Amino acid sequence: MKHSIIIITDEKIFPHLFINLLHLKINDVHIEICDSFDEIDHKLVTLNCEFILLDGGFNKLSCMETIRHLRYVSETDVPIWFFSEVQREEYNNRILASGASRIIKKPFDPYLICSEIKTLLVRENKADDD
Repeated sequence: MKHSIIIITDEKIFPHLFINLLHLKINDVHIEICDSFDEIDHKLVTLNCEFILLDGGFNKLSCMETIRHLRYVSETDVPIWFFSEVQREEYNNRILASGASRIIKKPFDPYLICSEIKTLLVRENKADDD
């Protein structure tokens, strides 16, 4: 089964922290990079997206609005991991309340994150098979 992951960012470096590692760790993974609501909505319709990574350094759109869009407009229920540049607990609590599944504070270890993503995807696929 092919796994699909969307990375939402407008930075050049952020997706490359994950792409090669995810391809090494997960068989048949498809990764799309999006930087607008139109792209996000298109990919959510055309892919069977299982996971979303949202860069907290995303400048084109508000991260909070992006999460709300994903949850309430696109009505996606897949995990959304938000990579926060902001250390204020109040801000990160608002991000969680908006619909993020998890907050990962920058800087982070991409090897660890990719291993966690693999574990989660494998666990979900086993649950689907049962």
